[in-house]
Amino acid sequence: MTRGFGYNSVVELDGESFHVQTEPCRRRSEEGNEDGLAIETTIFRGGQVHYTRRVECAPADDAALRELVRQQHGAVIAELRNGQLAR
Repeated sequence: MTRGFGYNSVVELDGESFHVQTEPCRRRSEEGNEDGLAIETTIFRGGQVHYTRRVECAPADDAALRELVRQQHGAVIAELRNGQLAR
């Protein structure tokens, strides 16, 4: 499956900029072996990590993976805008 894609957005809230980045990544088992896929969203504020969400997934194909990445990216941005993620 293709993993060379993701989403990047800048969200402005109360004069602060938040950089939101979402991409698929490989999960690693405790033994250090690659063990499936996850979707990771990271919010940066002032160049530092503000929040991270990592969700394991098992998409059927590239199209399904892209849709899961898109959905998670949008959901995290909505939560940030709604004040659900501590600022």
